[in-house]
Amino acid sequence: MKSLLLIAAMAAALAIAVPSLAGAANPIPYEAQYSITAGAGDRAPQIGTARQRLNDGCLRRSFERDVKVELSLTQSLRYDVKSTLRSNEARNGRSFDYKLDRIMNGEPSQRGGQATLTAAGGKAMLSGPSGAKTVELPRNTLLPQRMIDAMLDHLQKGETQFDLQSFDIEVVSNLVEVNVRRVAADEVPLRPQDAALIARIGAPGYPLVVTFSRVSGKPLFTALVMLHGNGVISRLIASFGPFTVAANLTAFTPLSGLRCAPPIRATD
Repeated sequence: MKSLLLIAAMAAALAIAVPSLAGAANPIPYEAQYSITAGAGDRAPQIGTARQRLNDGCLRRSFERDVKVELSLTQSLRYDVKSTLRSNEARNGRSFDYKLDRIMNGEPSQRGGQATLTAAGGKAMLSGPSGAKTVELPRNTLLPQRMIDAMLDHLQKGETQFDLQSFDIEVVSNLVEVNVRRVAADEVPLRPQDAALIARIGAPGYPLVVTFSRVSGKPLFTALVMLHGNGVISRLIASFGPFTVAANLTAFTPLSGLRCAPPIRATD
């Protein structure tokens, strides 16, 4: 059951990935809300909610996210997860820091860390319930926000299948392999009640199957994703063994971005 709760939190985490900057159409800061349901059907019961607000700075992008999941199997068997993530990442994708507070069935835990990258690789310095650790990041590792950038870069070039390596802060706090495959639109079914809201996103969607695995090759989970050209995900359906949860966009508000001054040029 712990795996189900972690997947529910991960579904919300990916579903509210920030807008991309590299090659994306009209990236914008925004505030979004999601419902989390047990199952993917139109009438699947809601078990949680998620909210994110993206703030776009001239040098860094920061965001805040709150997730709540409540699942009752019987009157005496109840599972509750609450998590709060605060993080920011350099616009060039070379540094990232975060703080993740989570309460699972009344037991609090806290994770956090910083990651830095160069063209040759880098490292992440992490802290958590089991203590501090350092993760070596090989060349071409993508930090969380930059992973969405890279996915859109590949898709907008017409590629239908590709692999990425990213640093995960939600499930394994380590490197993960990400396989992305574009599929037919009907393989990522959208709920009829969400059609009007999705139209407000203002960018076409890419229906995808995204598989996350440990670097060792052991699969973590697979998700069906509707990723739009401005980096917004309108729906995500994640599966782990017999469990399926979905994150469904329920509110979307574009926010005003900053007007950053151009760099000062040296004079002769």
